Amino acid sequence: LFTLVLYLNGEALDELTRRLADRIGGEQALQARDQARQAIRAVALGVGLTALIQAGLALIGLLIAGVPLAILFTLGCFLLALAQFGAFLPLLAAAGWLYWGAGESGWATFLAIWGLVVVGGVDNIIRPMLITHGMKMPLTLVFLGVIGGLLAYGLIGVFLGPTVVAIAYTLLLAWLAEAQTG
Repeated sequence: LFTLVLYLNGEALDELTRRLADRIGGEQALQARDQARQAIRAVALGVGLTALIQAGLALIGLLIAGVPLAILFTLGCFLLALAQFGAFLPLLAAAGWLYWGAGESGWATFLAIWGLVVVGGVDNIIRPMLITHGMKMPLTLVFLGVIGGLLAYGLIGVFLGPTVVAIAYTLLLAWLAEAQTG
C-alpha cells in the first residue's frame, strides 16, 4: 500500500525532494539525491529482473523434470528471489519429492543441480551486472551496500544499504573535489 501511494504521487514527491535538496545543500545535495535515486532504481531493477529470470529458469527445469504444479513452484521461486532468500529452495523441495515420493532419482539429481548451479548462480552473476549498470559506483561498494544493508535491516536493507553507500560515496567525492580546488 505504501509503495502504491509513493508510485501514484511519484512526480510530486520527486519535485519536492529536488527542491528540498537544492534548498538544503545546493548542487552537492542535488548530486547526492540523484545518486540515491539511481541506487534505488538500479537495485529495484536488478532484484526484480533477476527474480524474473530465476523464476523462468526454474520453470524450465521443473517442466523438463516433469514436476506437477510447476507454476506453483515457480511462483515460490519468484517470491523467494524477491525476498532474497534463494530461488533454488522450492526446486530442492521438488527434487526431494522426485527422489522420495516419485522414485525418480535421476530427475531429482538433475533438478537439484539445475536449482543450485543454474538458478542459484544467476543471482550471483546477473544481479550485480544489472545493479552496477544503473549506477555510477564501483561494484565493490554496491556489494558492500547490498550485503551490509541486508544484514543490518533485512529485506528493506537491500534497497537502503546501496542508497546510503551511494549518498556517502557522492558526498565523499564532492568533498575531495572541493578540497582540491580550495
